[in-house]
Parts: sequence; structure tokens; C-alpha cells
Amino acid sequence: MLTPITEMTEQEIREIGDAFADYVYEDGEEGMFSIFGSREKVSRYICAFARAVGKYLWQFSGRECRKSRKLVKK
Repeated sequence: MLTPITEMTEQEIREIGDAFADYVYEDGEEGMFSIFGSREKVSRYICAFARAVGKYLWQFSGRECRKSRKLVKK
């Protein structure tokens, strides 16, 4: 069962950004680094994305929140 996230600290958001920025791709794969050109830019992009998604999803409550989790689960 998915646990709804109702808030996230700035540190947690940065950890998500850093995890994406540090991801090691297999040979022949191109990752976000090839698009953004630096680890810092990848991390900033992912942090901004996490904040935007969080702001949108945290507006849901009760029944609406359950609906949004089902969308994310698929």
C-alpha cells in the first residue's frame, strides 16, 4: 500500500535530486547529465520537479488523495 506524502523537508528534496544526479547509467545509455551538462543542473532540475509535484499533490486530501495515489501507482 502506498503511503501518502503530505510534506517533505528541503533536505529530503535535495536527497532526491542528488540521487538522480549520481545515478550511474549502463554503457550505451544516456542520462540526464547529457541533457543538462552538469551534476548540479540535474540535481536542481529534479528538486524543482519534486517541489512542483509535491505542491500539486499535497493539495489533495481524503478521497481525492486516494485517487491521485492510484494514478501514481500505475
